[in-house]
Amino acid sequence: MAYNHNRPAGGASETGAQPAGKRTGTPAGPRALRLFTALWPDESTQRALARLRDAQHWPDEARPVDDANLHLTLVFLGQVAQSQLPALTDRLAAVQSQPFELCLDRIETWGDGLVVLCPPRSPAGLMHLHDRLREISRDLGLPLESRAYRPHVTLARSAARGRRRAGGTALVQPDSPLRWCVRDFVLAQSRPSEPYRLLHRFGGARPLG
Repeated sequence: MAYNHNRPAGGASETGAQPAGKRTGTPAGPRALRLFTALWPDESTQRALARLRDAQHWPDEARPVDDANLHLTLVFLGQVAQSQLPALTDRLAAVQSQPFELCLDRIETWGDGLVVLCPPRSPAGLMHLHDRLREISRDLGLPLESRAYRPHVTLARSAARGRRRAGGTALVQPDSPLRWCVRDFVLAQSRPSEPYRLLHRFGGARPLG
């Protein structure tokens, strides 16, 4: 079952990332793209994530995330000028990261209206990749989030942020951990009222398609 996912305007939560504090970096402009790096599931992992989403009993105010938008954000980059894309993609292509397994076994409701699937702990490979991508963002003068990184896959958002919350969901926990074999990461674009656009894949052999 696929859901239509209309993302709210503004804020890092469009990518499933934790809300950020004040940012500095590249200003928005007509030739700027709203970008983030992420782990993107293969077809079998996407189906497993969708099954966990569909097992929940969502209240009316919840907006489940569409199948095609399920992902785990690594670093939210914010508004990036198109003139910076060659340097950014060159740096991302040079990242060396070993494959690792991500175990996701806990569904939580966060205070900003997100319902998320989380790992019990962050594997070293994930944190190494996150830290390396954050370092690249800093070197290029791109925005950095001020809050601690909490890896997660967003399953749903509250449609009435600040008033009603998706916390009314009767959460159904996974019967067994979802194991995700990670071999690559992507650079993606967030576009208002449209599916995320995958721009480049790094570190793996699978084409973007």
